[in-house]
Amino acid sequence: MKSILFTLILTLIGQLHVFGQDSKDHNSTMSKGVQPGLYIELDGASKKDAEKLWKRHLKPHSKKVKDKDKEYYTEEGQVSLVNGSAGLTIYGKFDEGSNMTTLYTWVDLGGSFLNEEDHPSQYDGMKQFLRDYYVLVRKFVVNKELEDQQDALKDLEKDLKKLTDKNKDYHKEIEKAQDKIRKAEENIEKNLSAQDDKRVEIDKQIKAVEAVQKKLNSVGKSS
Repeated sequence: MKSILFTLILTLIGQLHVFGQDSKDHNSTMSKGVQPGLYIELDGASKKDAEKLWKRHLKPHSKKVKDKDKEYYTEEGQVSLVNGSAGLTIYGKFDEGSNMTTLYTWVDLGGSFLNEEDHPSQYDGMKQFLRDYYVLVRKFVVNKELEDQQDALKDLEKDLKKLTDKNKDYHKEIEKAQDKIRKAEENIEKNLSAQDDKRVEIDKQIKAVEAVQKKLNSVGKSS
């Protein structure tokens, strides 16, 4: 079992590396109109889990994470990777697809929205911030996969235990049946021996009957 789990963990860690990805640019509508931003695709993550982990990721960098009309935004935000000690507001929206969720983000630096052309260093910092979030989400997803696989393994082991227990029951039934057969065979031998003894008694009794019959037949006859 340990070797199976070890192999499974290695496989899932390998998947974590394979699925690692970078964020990409987008221009789309948010509460402040059409603005440039970054989006990242979260493989295997539900919208609910992605939103929960996004708030967790933002918590150390914001006084409070708020949401309005399904758009999350930081209050008095500060991300050193992006803007040093200067304040910023990060907006985020989630779109759930088939076995994945996409996070769209916009960063208000205070008067302008983050974009690669005007803010190259901050842009790189935001990409790293999103990459860290992706790793957080991916670890969560893979951990859930591991738990599901462990549960499936436990179920299979339970099924195997039921089968082995049933196999033991079958062997016990066979042993009981074999014991009955042995006793029946012994009883057959005893029965055959008793039949032989009874036939001997019957032969003796036949002779006794014949003797008495002969005695009866001779009664009243002159010698």
